[in-house]
This record gives sequence, structure tokens and C-alpha cells, in this order.
Amino acid sequence: MISREDILQLTKARIFAGGSTERVSRWLGALPGYSEQFQSGQVIHFQGDRYDRLILLIEGKADARFQDPSGKVMQIETLTGPEAVAPAVLFSSEQQLPVTLYAETKVRLFRVNRSDLLALLHKEPQMLENTLLDMGDRLVFLAEKVRFIRFANLRQKICSYLLQLRSRSVTPKVNFTYTREKLAEMFGVERPSLSRELSRMVNEGIITIEGRQVTICDEEFLRDCLEQ
Repeated sequence: MISREDILQLTKARIFAGGSTERVSRWLGALPGYSEQFQSGQVIHFQGDRYDRLILLIEGKADARFQDPSGKVMQIETLTGPEAVAPAVLFSSEQQLPVTLYAETKVRLFRVNRSDLLALLHKEPQMLENTLLDMGDRLVFLAEKVRFIRFANLRQKICSYLLQLRSRSVTPKVNFTYTREKLAEMFGVERPSLSRELSRMVNEGIITIEGRQVTICDEEFLRDCLEQ
């Protein structure tokens, strides 16, 4: 059975947020199975594998990577425990993972049968809403990631993102909707590369940054950058 420590860790996952910790703990504790462990670099699941049991990542980081027929690999997402892995795939008609899941660090996880998860979702409306929100947010993130592929360089990706935020704001002050780590992931670059480019844009007087708030000082530059 899953340990009490792992259960308490999993109740912190987004899909359980706002629900009854006591009921979720009892539910997890009553499930058959055990936690599994993977070392850094190991494959947790291959692209195309059947995915009919939800993976609950207890701790550690896992990378989701897509490989096309030509062999080109794209990193889609980095998952950090405690977190549910690919719940949308679990409720798809084919239930096949579209990515290969690698352990970036030492990883521990627990698998939950689809039928058991559905039973809990029926009893816990808050958890059902959390799961739907989680799936929706991941879909939006993936759509944004795909949109940025068309840009030739990182600066163009940043400019496009800032203009998108500006279109939703009544002032030139906007807030990053993601952490820098997630932004770097969305742009397909390493976080240090993103930080360096943002620093260059600040030094050039294009923007100013304070925490997650960005002031766009030269909106015309952002637009011109996309036309290059």
C-alpha cells in the first residue's frame, strides 16, 4: 500500500486542492498498488504506450518529449511532483501517450486506475473542477508553445508574448502569466537564455521588469521586431 507520507504529499497536488484532505487521504490509502521509483534518465513511459491508469507524480521531475517520424525530438513539458500526469490522455478515446516520459531527477510515482479516479470525481465536485481546469490550462499552454514555433528567434517570441499580454491590458504594465521557468519551456529555450534576453531588452530601454510585472516602454519596437 502507499505510505502515509506519500499520501500527505499527494494531497498537495493541484487536482486535490480545495477538496477534503481527509476523504482524499482515505481514498488514496484504500487503493491497491504501491509507489514506484525511477532514477534520473530512466524512461517511465514510451510514446505510444497505453495509458489507462493515471500517474500521480509524488516527487521529482519528469520530462515529456515528443519525437516525430524523422527522429526530431521536442520537449513538451516538465512535470514536478506532486502532480497528475496527462489526465486528458486518460479520458481520451485511444488512451495512448503522445510523448515519452523521462525521469529528469529521481522520481517516485503512484498509479491510479481510471475507474477508481472516476468514482472519486463523482464524489468530489471540487476535485472534478480542478481536474478539468488542469486539463484546460495544459491545452492552452501547449497551443501557445506551438504558436511560438513559427518565430525565428527568442526575441520575436518574447515580443509576441508581450504584445499578447498588452492586448489584454489597459496600460503598458502587464504581468507574466507564467514563471520564467515555464516561459522558457514554452519558448523552447533554457531559462538562462530567457533571462539574458530579457536583461538585454531592459538595457536597451524596451521594457522594465519588477518581479513578474513588465512595463512596455517601446511598443512600436515590439511590433517592428515581429515584421523582421
